[in-house]
Amino acid sequence: MKVLLYFLFSILLSAQTTNIRSVKLIQDMQQEQRVALVIGNSEYEGVLSKLRNPINDAKAIKSILESRDFDVIYRENSTRKEIKKALKIFYSKIRKGGVGLLYFSGHGIEVDGKNYLIPIDAELDEKSDAEFEAVAVNQITKKMQNAKNRLNIVILDACRNDPFIRAVGKGGLAKIEPIGLFVSYATGEGSVASDGKNSENGLFTKYLIKYMQQELNLQDVFKKTREEVYEASNHKQFPAIYDQTIRGKFFFTLPKKKSLRKSTFEIDEVLDKYSAINIDITPINSKIKFIGINQNYYNDIKLKNGKYNISISKDGYITKNIKLDLQSDINISLTLNREVNNSIISKDINSSWNSLIFKGKRSYSKNSENTVKDNYTSLIWTKKDSKEAKNWNKAVEYCQNLVLDGSNSWRLPTKKELFYLIDSNKFAPAIDTKYFNIHKSLTHHWTYTIYTDNNISAFGINFLAGGYENYKKDEKGYVLCVHN
Repeated sequence: MKVLLYFLFSILLSAQTTNIRSVKLIQDMQQEQRVALVIGNSEYEGVLSKLRNPINDAKAIKSILESRDFDVIYRENSTRKEIKKALKIFYSKIRKGGVGLLYFSGHGIEVDGKNYLIPIDAELDEKSDAEFEAVAVNQITKKMQNAKNRLNIVILDACRNDPFIRAVGKGGLAKIEPIGLFVSYATGEGSVASDGKNSENGLFTKYLIKYMQQELNLQDVFKKTREEVYEASNHKQFPAIYDQTIRGKFFFTLPKKKSLRKSTFEIDEVLDKYSAINIDITPINSKIKFIGINQNYYNDIKLKNGKYNISISKDGYITKNIKLDLQSDINISLTLNREVNNSIISKDINSSWNSLIFKGKRSYSKNSENTVKDNYTSLIWTKKDSKEAKNWNKAVEYCQNLVLDGSNSWRLPTKKELFYLIDSNKFAPAIDTKYFNIHKSLTHHWTYTIYTDNNISAFGINFLAGGYENYKKDEKGYVLCVHN
């Protein structure tokens, strides 16, 4: 009984301590300085088109920030000189500490991986003119970092129409990941955001305003904004978030006393139970998908600590699946292997097939409890085949999604690879059952090799009969997987 009472007392004491810490946090936020520079540019000329809503957006953000105790420096339709002057005032104020926020709505442009905010007087005959006619974002973020205040937030609703997109390629801005800052774009890297033709505000700012007025922490404001924008744009616009904050706890709308207990746990989760994932993939534009949870991936996404399965795929490449045990920030670099003419075996293996097959040499060894090593080709095989695959596509998918013995590079074997496992000196099943555990059935095992006379069939190996045949892809079959 004493142990139980002590346990309950410990829980109450911990909750009380947590609540005291959170009350102190809110009190500190109420007292700290908040400074914002808000710029809206609409009246562009020449190659730059006029924009409908940046002034409306900037005024709306100004109003929200002022009602949340921000000292707002406000500018609209500003020249380069006027923006530079406003920035100097902004830098001098945030050096005194607290929170700094930059909001820009208007034209933005990316040149050689650097982002620029475009003043209304910019004379741009080509993209390279931006260095002299526009304002470099990396210079702004560097000076914000040098101010050494508690937190800086950069909001760029500037990924709109790139006037040079036809000549150069994709529109929009490139990502930036400055340490110690929270940065949000109206849309993802290289994309273009809606200017809100049928609304008083651009799509991004419309929903940002909505959630800034709710008792949400900084990360949740932008997460919910992104979700709304993504749905409202019919999945065409996905705002980007780059959270590199170190001391980034912040509320635009501070929690009230009646909701402080709820906010206590939200604050602590953001502090102690979430970590960031950043995956650098080659080739770029590969699809990154969380398996089993409804969550879109973006760079430096923060998720609650725990275990996650992630699938990485791209047409023409072999899908990779990785398992993560997220306990702290993780950075991963991966390269997908290309599929080559329905055969993924290396040249060295391919060139040695004829001699191996005709000489009948084969030697296997136990690689693990689950896998077998072919000592001549160095290929690693699954010891046991799968249950029947519903069709050839499912067989391919099964191997691509397999994670076994620490490897996520499994694939369906080619015809040559699987055919080599047949031992013509053995009676059925014509495979070394000392090492392999397969179904004894006339049903075939699938290979990756497609039948050349049509695209609706692929080759399968029948280990009971000891031969191969082409089968329609919609037929059932068994699966052995392999990796190099």
